[in-house]
Amino acid sequence: MKEMKIKCEFDGELTECRVIENMGYQGGNYVMAVEYEGEEKIVIKVGKAWRPKTVLEKLEPGSNYVGQRN
Repeated sequence: MKEMKIKCEFDGELTECRVIENMGYQGGNYVMAVEYEGEEKIVIKVGKAWRPKTVLEKLEPGSNYVGQRN
């Protein structure tokens, strides 16, 4: 199987990242696990590039976020 790479945006810069896992369509976004600087990162598709979700996107109404449990 051929190694798949996608263009990801981290800290305002586009870089090519190796795809670890295609996680499909989740929570209204296409999601991939990629390797970036030796670490696994989760990114979503926005336009033609992929990037991590922002904090506001994670907490927006309808995100199913339930908060920290005590």
